[in-house]
Amino acid sequence: MHQFKEQIERISTKLKAAKQKDKQLKVFGASYHKYTIHPPLEEAQQVLCSDIVEQHY
Repeated sequence: MHQFKEQIERISTKLKAAKQKDKQLKVFGASYHKYTIHPPLEEAQQVLCSDIVEQHY
């Protein structure tokens, strides 16, 4: 995850700005995600999720 830290910080900054402009959550999808970033998954969780997706599709 360390390799993506700068990218995550840039996205987080952009989401904060978008949240300030769209306080009523009118932008498509905003009412669902509410401009929130959850903590990244641990590597083991990523592998498990990847395996599940591959098995399903």
